[in-house]
Amino acid sequence: MSVAKVTSAADVDAAIKAAAGGVVVLNFWAPWSAPCTQLNAIFEKLAASHTTLTFASVEAEEVEDVAEKYGVTSVPTFVFVSAATSSTVARVDGANAPELTKTVKKFAADANAATATAAAPPTS
Repeated sequence: MSVAKVTSAADVDAAIKAAAGGVVVLNFWAPWSAPCTQLNAIFEKLAASHTTLTFASVEAEEVEDVAEKYGVTSVPTFVFVSAATSSTVARVDGANAPELTKTVKKFAADANAATATAAAPPTS
């Protein structure tokens, strides 16, 4: 799955709606930040390999209202939003690739388990 580019609060709302009860991972970044550049590549790879989640990229200084809404004060920051409740369920602050990967894998595993349970035939 590709990473959606967020340019407005409406884009975030659309990503959350499209996630249909899943989790949206928001990557708040800035082009002048070397750690962001490094993490953006990892974020793209995670998006490609964890298609049960929705990934969106937010240039924090260009979409300040969205950054403010999610309490972003530094970049990179990754915010995990439940599409069911529109609330933050996890966040990773800073250039912590292992923690980002671990958190993405946790929510992807949860989504895969939910999908498998929903698809399982009823037992008698």
